[in-house]
Amino acid sequence: MSTVKVRTESDNSSNPGSAHASMRARVLAAVRIGSHQWPYLTFVVMAIAIGIGVLLPMGGVFYNAVFPQAGSFSLEALVTLFTRPRTVEAFKNTAILVAGATVFALVQGVLLAWLVTRTNLPFKRMMSVFPIMPLFLPPVVGTVAWVFLLGENSGLINIALRAVLPGNLESGPIDIFGLGGMIWVVGLYITPYVYLILQTSFRQYDSSFDEAARLSGSSAITIMWRITLPILLPAILSGALLAFVTVMSQFSIPVILGGPPQISVLTTEIYLELRRYPRDVTAAAALSAVTIIATAIALYFQRRVLRREKRFVTIGGKGARQQRVDLGRWRWHAFALMVVYALVTTVAPVLAITNVSLRRYWSSDLSLDGLTLDNFDNIINGYSATWPSITNSLVLATIGSTIGLIMAVFTAYTVRRTTIRGRGTLDYLATLPLAVPATVLGAGLLMVFLYPPFALYGTPLLLIIAYVGHHLPYGLRSADSAFHQVSSELEESSLVSGSGWLATMRHVTIPLIAPAIAAGWIFLFVLMSREFSASALLASPQTPVMALVVKDLWDAGVMPQLAAFSFIVMAICVATSIVSEILGRRAAGGR
Repeated sequence: MSTVKVRTESDNSSNPGSAHASMRARVLAAVRIGSHQWPYLTFVVMAIAIGIGVLLPMGGVFYNAVFPQAGSFSLEALVTLFTRPRTVEAFKNTAILVAGATVFALVQGVLLAWLVTRTNLPFKRMMSVFPIMPLFLPPVVGTVAWVFLLGENSGLINIALRAVLPGNLESGPIDIFGLGGMIWVVGLYITPYVYLILQTSFRQYDSSFDEAARLSGSSAITIMWRITLPILLPAILSGALLAFVTVMSQFSIPVILGGPPQISVLTTEIYLELRRYPRDVTAAAALSAVTIIATAIALYFQRRVLRREKRFVTIGGKGARQQRVDLGRWRWHAFALMVVYALVTTVAPVLAITNVSLRRYWSSDLSLDGLTLDNFDNIINGYSATWPSITNSLVLATIGSTIGLIMAVFTAYTVRRTTIRGRGTLDYLATLPLAVPATVLGAGLLMVFLYPPFALYGTPLLLIIAYVGHHLPYGLRSADSAFHQVSSELEESSLVSGSGWLATMRHVTIPLIAPAIAAGWIFLFVLMSREFSASALLASPQTPVMALVVKDLWDAGVMPQLAAFSFIVMAICVATSIVSEILGRRAAGGR
């Protein structure tokens, strides 16, 4: 293993600062010119891995879209596809869903971020957890819970409403199935993402403008509407674009709530084109290509908005004043609003799942009479797919999160610690899956690996490729922030003292970023263990996963058993989410 040899020039001996700068420059130059071959080797390995997990499926999508007939270029299939009524309807439904859910989530996210970060809300520490509570429930489980709450005949909320509304209604009055139900559930699910991206900007906001407005007699609502929101408009636009991308990639919620009324969106249409017989690969590829282009454009504008935000919000920083807005008599009303939000988004769905799981049939009865654990017994001991799906999900998530985090660490190291040519491209490729919904990624992998000589359909390897490829950007964010927090001087000192690159990584770099890496691993594990969209296309009866079993039980119509299995999935996801939160806080506070 080669080492870095530093020779101090005699004319620098009288100038310690110059000698230190010279030594530092030599160490950095050693990495630049390739004194250590390992950074270059990891760069090549990461490029190949990202190419397989990201570029290859995207290439498969665009190739099948324009070369439908054995390598023969043609746009006729595309023209036919985009003029048929079913596709036009899917585009219209997608536009309505994206617009409705984005506005819904944005309004909620802005209000929650403002209340938690900018006001004198009571019990603020506890309240800061409420906006992210919906993330504890996997979307597919949360959707099933809302069916139990707003099912037209037996939904808990509908039965309560029929008891108080006039007219002796026999069903309804709310029907969760359809575009309205999709907008409601998707909006609730993506609100935490909008909140998380907004809260940092809200916290850094300089309150001196608020104070001036307050002294002039403006109310808290007026200050928020006419001062806070206009100043934070770039951050809000960024949150809106993130919501747009997230809604575009939704599959599990539309596939359940759009089923009975046959309402399809782009992601469900892609799924159906590849699942029905005979499968239409060209149609699925064309729809996937359009989805990629739409999300890529949104992400491009989000990055531009974020760059503008950093230039625009110059009122923050060390001198920023952080006085809270006094809500006055509305303080406890805001507290009640936060409690209602937690009850509606998390407590009510958990209660609905728990109630149905303890009944012999789907019932809105909340009494303690007739409770039974038979559904759990049937699922645990009598349903053949239960333990294989749990085992597969946990094993695949363990392997996938480990591989994904290793790739993220070495990619972040290459980008942040070296000047290897092409590192910027590597960083861009690693974040590219943000523009590729999991359903589209799964479709691309299916197109590439369905037939020999790379017939991997239904194998754990293909699922791992999909999981790693789709979630790599999230691991990269954790690794990148870890390298930002740790100065490179200790690594340089290790190289100067004669240690090789591998020894420095093993004894210096990895221990320094270990807390953040542990939190990142748990975060990837949580995401991969609940993954549904890609699994729906790539998993087979031989490789069942938890989210897919939920869909199978839904299709079978066995609601009590579905509720029991959903409760188990929910418990696993909540436990891993809590562990992730604890490790994340330790990593943040360990510096």
